[in-house]
Amino acid sequence: MSSERLMAEGIGYLGLLANESRREIVKLLRKERLSINGISKKLKMPIAGVVYHVDKLKTVGILESEYEKVGPGRFRLVFYVNEENLRKALQTIEAFVHELKRRFEEAENDGE
Repeated sequence: MSSERLMAEGIGYLGLLANESRREIVKLLRKERLSINGISKKLKMPIAGVVYHVDKLKTVGILESEYEKVGPGRFRLVFYVNEENLRKALQTIEAFVHELKRRFEEAENDGE
């Protein structure tokens, strides 16, 4: 991955996962699969907020969803964490921080 792409992806993931509500949703969904209503109740968050944050996490692949049967002819959409994609996001953030540190050190050395 190019240095510039790493910087862009790192900033994106860092911004996404720096949000406390999204971190709480990820933490919760690592333990159990839940619907939007279930997430809302457990985290005491408004449904609109849950939908917004889940959509952001789903767009980058950290969350996935599937229909779960809850009764005869009844299904609900539940969300869960894609652990592989979460791991990749965290590795990208780590690489981003190292690259950022390298750039600052390089700039500092150029100024001497």
